[in-house]
Amino acid sequence: MDPRDGHRTDSDDGRCDREQCGCTASATIFPARRMKNVLITGGTGFLGSHVIPLLPKESFTISAIVRTPGSYGSNVRAIVADLTNGQEMKNIKRTIDDTDILIHLAAAMPKASCTHEEQESLQEAQTQGLRHLLDVLHHKIKHIIYASSIDVFGVPRSLPIDETHPTEPITEYGKAKLQSETILREFCDERGCPLTILRITQIYGEGEPAIKAIPLFIRKIAAGEAPILFGDGSDERDYINVIDAARAIVCALEHKTNGTFVIASGTTVTLKTVVEDIVRISGKKLQPIYKERQKPKLNFRFDISKAKRELGFEAFIPLSQGLKIQYDAFLSATR
Repeated sequence: MDPRDGHRTDSDDGRCDREQCGCTASATIFPARRMKNVLITGGTGFLGSHVIPLLPKESFTISAIVRTPGSYGSNVRAIVADLTNGQEMKNIKRTIDDTDILIHLAAAMPKASCTHEEQESLQEAQTQGLRHLLDVLHHKIKHIIYASSIDVFGVPRSLPIDETHPTEPITEYGKAKLQSETILREFCDERGCPLTILRITQIYGEGEPAIKAIPLFIRKIAAGEAPILFGDGSDERDYINVIDAARAIVCALEHKTNGTFVIASGTTVTLKTVVEDIVRISGKKLQPIYKERQKPKLNFRFDISKAKRELGFEAFIPLSQGLKIQYDAFLSATR
């Protein structure tokens, strides 16, 4: 696996070994035909910035709705508009009228310091932005892919979690994701348009927002400070590297399957293990500081068999490798 582009490069010439990789980001996977017009929201974000390089320019013309003008790559048409501004979205209606496929990645992750009211307002803006987008989208759109979240499940009732697990979100972020799923289902059902919903586990990797757990651990450990764990560190998580998460989007694009899928690595680790891995990578001699638990202990394990079976998706980047890439990138950025 070449972690820079998400391809497994086991052959002597460095090209992607398609049989082993299972990668779909190739013009050979998307046979020659009329170029499809792909519209991406959140294309400049953490996940989106990794999805765009995997889309073969031989098969797709790519447009991205962005808030600010800038250079987003020679193969990307930037459309400046704010999803939450209804008038701005109406102004770009003609520009996006040729959209064949929508990849909706735009989302807002509230900061830990946000009040409940601020979180509600932020997530309401997200669902309103989706409504604005759908209002101006061409009725003949052929496929929508939505990056949802495991947050829609809420507190696990049973493990492992699969697509049939009840959806009882406990965060405003999870509630907004679930509401967006409902809005999209109604839109697609009315038009007979395939909708692929990907409920993605916690994503980590280079470029991850600094407010998340792994970047916070990395920052502390790189500074020679002991990382803090609440409880005994035995909380179970499933982290997926951003490159693998981006590959899941491309798999969904290839298969055009109508349905909901859990996207995860399929490997469960404890928070203590994550911290120990980062300490080992750093080469420092540090021990975690354990503090009293502030929230109830929650364990997460996932059944990803449906995504493997119907999308041909499987994560390839081991957590230890992904953490090293992220740690090294942090050091390079702070030198």
